[in-house]
Amino acid sequence: VRDPQHEAYVATINGEAAGTMIIHPKGLAGAAYLKSIAVTPSRRGQGIGAAMLEYAEQRYKSRSRHFFLCVSDFNERARAFYTRQGYVPVGLLKDHIMDGKSEHLLVKRLV
Repeated sequence: VRDPQHEAYVATINGEAAGTMIIHPKGLAGAAYLKSIAVTPSRRGQGIGAAMLEYAEQRYKSRSRHFFLCVSDFNERARAFYTRQGYVPVGLLKDHIMDGKSEHLLVKRLV
């Protein structure tokens, strides 16, 4: 991550990387935007993604009324995860990253 406008985080367990996320603090209409989140395959299903997302929401709560992210229409597991975390769809970006595929714009109100 070389863009100084983005913030990068690494989740660790016993000194080993377990996940990462990249956030643009004013990425969408001046609100925080989760650009990327990933959990190490061997650590998936252990609550690490939820903990990282909760950390980000708490970090930006005082600065941003909403927290936004996009998820690909074909990534059903991630879409279900974000729904469980309280995110709701607010838009659809067709052919945004890949032709023939759409990105769901999701939001969660923080305050």
